[in-house]
Amino acid sequence: MVIINEINRAALLFPEVIASNKAVSSVNNLTIPLTPASYQTIKNYLGDLRKYFIAGYKNASNRKDAIVKSLTSGSKNAAYLNHLKTTYTNESLKIW
Repeated sequence: MVIINEINRAALLFPEVIASNKAVSSVNNLTIPLTPASYQTIKNYLGDLRKYFIAGYKNASNRKDAIVKSLTSGSKNAAYLNHLKTTYTNESLKIW
């Protein structure tokens, strides 16, 4: 069953997600058709995965913001960074 394989795979790839062990043990005992309890367990696990990825995105965004802030705060780099911002063009969007 696809759900079992995907949750087992996600639990191996992202063991930091708190609900991984509970989801894997619950998913290995699934029966068809799904019961409301097993459906809720899967839904909770997917919610935890979502929170994990959102937290990772926020951390990366905060690191990026810190780098940009450090580049703009120095008098030497601020002018260069502003020049790059104003002259940047995306070549893949140009029509030839």
